[in-house]
Amino acid sequence: MDQTPFSQQIAHLAKGTLDAELTEELTELVKRINENHKGGTITLTLKLKPTIVGQDVAYIQIDADIAVKHPKPQRLASHLFPTYDGDLLRQDPDQRELDLKSIDTAPPIPRNIDQETGEIL
Repeated sequence: MDQTPFSQQIAHLAKGTLDAELTEELTELVKRINENHKGGTITLTLKLKPTIVGQDVAYIQIDADIAVKHPKPQRLASHLFPTYDGDLLRQDPDQRELDLKSIDTAPPIPRNIDQETGEIL
């Protein structure tokens, strides 16, 4: 006796919506793998529950569950300095601060040039 292939059974479960949902989930997973360069998983669980009439199995109810584990993007690490009272600071509290100033590195504009038009006066 020939058996119906599993791929054909999936196509009929939940009136075809299970196959469509798996296709969407696979597409999204592949996109996330391309973005994050990490793997993921799709797990399909089928629970089969027989309905008994008399001494025979009249039909089998199939409940499907899809679990998808997407790759997580790598986040940047932060380095903060702890204090004794449990706070976190961006700057090291034990490090002296320097009084640094910005220096304008643009060349000075000669006084005989109009600053708006750039024309020589």
